Amino acid sequence: MNEPVSFKNSSLDYTKINLPNFPNTRIQTAPLSTLDYAKFKVGCKLKNRSIGGNGQQAMTDHVLRSWHEDEQRLIVEANRLRITPEELFNQLVREDGNE
Repeated sequence: MNEPVSFKNSSLDYTKINLPNFPNTRIQTAPLSTLDYAKFKVGCKLKNRSIGGNGQQAMTDHVLRSWHEDEQRLIVEANRLRITPEELFNQLVREDGNE
């Protein structure tokens, strides 16, 4: 099993986060353009990585780059709803849709 992405500078209290037991943590993307897929495949070959492994790394990189802004959005929305960011996180992680 893979290690989670670490957020050392997070303002969330992760001890208050209750993660569900997701039946499937694989993410399927919309189709890429032929050129983008070809670039991705060539990049995989040059790194001696599988397409799946490289895709997983791309998602991890995205989370690392984007989480700070996403966390700020979470805090703003939680404040608007007058709940804690951890409560909103727990609500959103259990919602269906957009998957």
